[in-house]
Amino acid sequence: AARAQAAKDLALAMQAEDPSRLSAAIAAAKQSGLAGASGGAFAPGSMVATSGAAALGQAKDRLRALQARASAARELGDAQQSRDVYRLRAALATAKSAGVAEAELARGQEAL
Repeated sequence: AARAQAAKDLALAMQAEDPSRLSAAIAAAKQSGLAGASGGAFAPGSMVATSGAAALGQAKDRLRALQARASAARELGDAQQSRDVYRLRAALATAKSAGVAEAELARGQEAL
């Protein structure tokens, strides 16, 4: 029961844009023993694999991507404040590749 709830929470957290929530769901899934589960980690049609270990791996990948996006957005803001054109160009390139929102990218472009 705890493992099934952890799998459900992990699947929902994977769909959100909240790194803190996903990190907590990963920790709960590990504690519940989901990593050792061999089947049925998520409901059919979900965006993740069926084994517990694969689901945790995908959740960790998603967490890294969310953290990278947040970090790139912060760096973009810092670069805008610094008025350093080279830093801003580098931050824009990183932000684009990390999937930062278009509105934030547009503000960065305007600062150039």
